[in-house]
Amino acid sequence: MSITSTQYDMLKLMRGNTDSSANRVARLVLVNGISQPDAMREASVSRTTAHLKVKRYTEAYNLTLQHHKIGKSESSVNIDRHPFCL
Repeated sequence: MSITSTQYDMLKLMRGNTDSSANRVARLVLVNGISQPDAMREASVSRTTAHLKVKRYTEAYNLTLQHHKIGKSESSVNIDRHPFCL
């Protein structure tokens, strides 16, 4: 069996502890719409940890859109301009 680099990157995100504080911060920001600083305080993680985890999930989301040929749309997220990540 062979998978693409994109598929590998998406699978990599499914591993690990889904109950971790870092994953919780990403969920609070990306799903619940809480600002990154507020989510960071609620989950008790550093600014760097919060930023990297949100960035990782955002990149994976955008890869998924590309992989499924959805392409650039209003659904894609630019992590550098996302209001919850500033």
